[in-house]
Amino acid sequence: MEHLHITVISGGSGDNSLIKGLKSLYPHSNVKCVINAYDSGKSTGICRKVTNTLGVSDIRKNHIRMYKAVHKNNINPHLLSFYEDRYDFTKGHELEEVEQKLDDWGLGFFKVYAKKFFLNPLAKKEEYLDFSVANIIYAAMYKEMGYEQTNKYFCGLLDIDDFVILNSFDNVYIHAHLKDGREVEDEGEIVVLDDPNNKIVKLSYHTNDDYGINPRAIEALNEADLIIISTGTFWSSIYPTLEYLDFYKYINEAKCKKIWVINSKEDHDAFGVSSNDFIDIVTKLGLRLDDFIILENLDASDILKLPNDKYRIIYKHLGNVDGKNDKLPLARAIFSIFYGLDFIDHLDKLIFDFDGTIWSRDYKVNTFDYLKSLDNIHLLNDHLSDMSIIFSGGNYSDIRKKLDIAFPHASDFKVDVWADATAKLYKEDKLCQTMQELCISPADYHYIDAYLREKYHLLALPNDKDERSITVLKIKPLRHDERISLVKDINNVARLKNLNIKAHITGRTTVDILHSSNNKTLVYDHLKLDGLKTLYIGDEIDDGNDKEVAKRCTYHFLARDVEEANIILKILIEKFEGNI
Repeated sequence: MEHLHITVISGGSGDNSLIKGLKSLYPHSNVKCVINAYDSGKSTGICRKVTNTLGVSDIRKNHIRMYKAVHKNNINPHLLSFYEDRYDFTKGHELEEVEQKLDDWGLGFFKVYAKKFFLNPLAKKEEYLDFSVANIIYAAMYKEMGYEQTNKYFCGLLDIDDFVILNSFDNVYIHAHLKDGREVEDEGEIVVLDDPNNKIVKLSYHTNDDYGINPRAIEALNEADLIIISTGTFWSSIYPTLEYLDFYKYINEAKCKKIWVINSKEDHDAFGVSSNDFIDIVTKLGLRLDDFIILENLDASDILKLPNDKYRIIYKHLGNVDGKNDKLPLARAIFSIFYGLDFIDHLDKLIFDFDGTIWSRDYKVNTFDYLKSLDNIHLLNDHLSDMSIIFSGGNYSDIRKKLDIAFPHASDFKVDVWADATAKLYKEDKLCQTMQELCISPADYHYIDAYLREKYHLLALPNDKDERSITVLKIKPLRHDERISLVKDINNVARLKNLNIKAHITGRTTVDILHSSNNKTLVYDHLKLDGLKTLYIGDEIDDGNDKEVAKRCTYHFLARDVEEANIILKILIEKFEGNI
């Protein structure tokens, strides 16, 4: 199953809450972070001088953030110390002290890179105070292995996706140009300017390299379902990535949804710069904000949540702890905007597909999907049962087995279920209604059953013992090529013999035979849902069993799997009931 592709533009601390929140709500989302590595402050600046490479700090921080988000229940404290702790090393004894740290952490295999770093004559000129050991190892490996291979290596060590992508491999140093004409050449000074009366007006870029834009960064934009410009230090993290070599143009060209999360506090490089000032700066650059929804934090500084009638701005309570957004409200807000739930003010009915949406087809072999399926069905039953309906092409007997897993008694499930090719209504485990016009006639059943036995030696299994109440005949397991030829043959026979049946490929190995009139829209009409505000959620709304009924609803969302359905359910519940 193809999961949601999210590309984040930022770096530094701006990704912290966002990555944690995204991975908490949607663990299998494919998150890529496109960042620049122009940091040259503190230990990173010394590493750049010694190895003549790009800055390591934002890459290292993103790696450990993702590690903690993915492995939150099984974190290695030695790896945390390697990545996050800082030390003062004794002049002339730096190598032996770093090697001792690496041995203490069980990371002695990195000592070869520590030696290469400190044996460099340029290393002897520096003092190593408040220093990150990880920065030293990353920088030495960048020098020897290159950025891509080094980053891939550390992602393997941390057992995380190779998700950090550099905007360019050019070894750039940024200079800030201030309102009074002064030029600040040290990035470390840029991020601590603290001068609202002498703001940055532009950046310049200084490098002897000429690699251009990293193709992987362009690819990450083109493959994205959602692009997020995250919070972060504007003049060192966000703006340079957008401006350098006109990277913003590739964002403009990307055909996907786009969200910009405005900062929640005035950073040291941008005191006195308002949310509208930031908007003016990036629009003058050329970024097309008409394609974006701008998310502003109601808990932010007043200057960073100003009204603006020119663009689509959504205001949400995202928390504000030392200027950082709360991870779960932020992620919920992002997903609510992405799925369009923010623009729904009222709903009368929620309609859900079952298999592949609420309940995973792989629940027997995939523990994660099994747990998400259980969570989905409890969320639906406990919070949304009064306004929800299930439309399922599957047999109720199969659904009932899954309900029994989730509840002591299937009758505890309060949501109306239209099953058996969506022709029969079950309430609290009781058959309450059958749409007789959608049942296969006994004559048609006997004819096609005999035909399949004689020609293919196949059995078409009916979903009901009563011949007058058969709504679906199932043939399985079959290979894909067998299903294609069989469906073609059955539908040809039905046409020649005037049978009111039609065959469909369903699931992974199955052919279903239904009444030729069978369609979920007939149940929609039967329930007189036209004129009501309805939302359909299914895994086949683009081209499959849900397509026609999805079109009839006021709104419809594609849930690629039970994990994505879980996110939508939680946001809906929050929307209609408050936080869960």
